Amino acid sequence: MQRVLRAPVTRPAPGRRTHHAATLLLIVAGLLCPMRPLGADLSSYARDLQTQLKEKVLPYWYDTAVDWQRGGYLLSDDGSGHPPAATEKQLVTQPRMVWGFSLAHENGYSDRHRDYLKAARNGY
Repeated sequence: MQRVLRAPVTRPAPGRRTHHAATLLLIVAGLLCPMRPLGADLSSYARDLQTQLKEKVLPYWYDTAVDWQRGGYLLSDDGSGHPPAATEKQLVTQPRMVWGFSLAHENGYSDRHRDYLKAARNGY
């Protein structure tokens, strides 16, 4: 019988995970759009975020993460601009990418260059 070694599982305290996710979302939103003075038109800010999503975020993940040869998604992004080649697929990443690409297609982001429904089906 082969012995399997397992790393101890640590879980964040209740409420910490949500706090970290909210903080990350605010940081990403701040990086994508320049700071605006208080009282700025929120609909304009929303349009800017939508433009960033359509023109930068979704195309980046479509072009770099979809594994068209073997199915699923390979992520390898270290923020340096020259990430190492991805070699392993992560379990949690697969349904997240299916959901994200499905939602992008449902909201009308697919176009003649990038079919987000096809990208979602690639991971299903």
